[in-house]
Amino acid sequence: MKIIFSRHGNTFSPGETPVWVGAREDLPLVDSGIQQAKNLAHVIQEVGLNLKAIYCGPLSRTNNYAKIIVEELHSSLKPMIDPRLNEIDYGKWSGLSNVEIQAQGDADALVAWEKLSQWPKEADWLDSPDIIFSEIKAFTDDLIKKYAADDAVLVVTSNGRLRYFLQLIPGAFTQHIQNNTFKVSTGNICLFEHDSQGWQVKFWNKKPEYCLYGFF
Repeated sequence: MKIIFSRHGNTFSPGETPVWVGAREDLPLVDSGIQQAKNLAHVIQEVGLNLKAIYCGPLSRTNNYAKIIVEELHSSLKPMIDPRLNEIDYGKWSGLSNVEIQAQGDADALVAWEKLSQWPKEADWLDSPDIIFSEIKAFTDDLIKKYAADDAVLVVTSNGRLRYFLQLIPGAFTQHIQNNTFKVSTGNICLFEHDSQGWQVKFWNKKPEYCLYGFF
């Protein structure tokens, strides 16, 4: 089974100051974010990928991203909302810029998250890395049971949660932290495959056009 993980598109326009948008912030896609969804759909068409299902988180930026892809594909699929794909709740950092987070005394915690994915202890984030991964494991286990070995599924989620899918593969999360490559840019995709040996990362954090080089 193939899973294409996509981070949703842009929620800030050029010139806007980005802030931390987690489970509390239900921002819409901006024009460039809408175009990113259309671009992914066009690549899926170009490579002839027959999706069996599309899953997304409950926030507008993931749900609408999935809907745009369906519309562009002229598909009868309906995006299935799964709360296990929701973004992390960033607690006291929600709605703040990096400068504002630093100003309130969390500069070291910010660096630790940005560089090492270390959960900040004083920011009142909800859940925990263990809870996040348990939800991810349950979600992917459900997909394995539901779909055949040669099926392909698209999953639209957010950057904070998306990195924890790397923990499905022993050592992958640690390796990406060491290489500082665990973040996924808006509109970019990752490809995982599952077979009798378990999960494999075929590629991580690539523009959709990367698929045109024979990965499907």
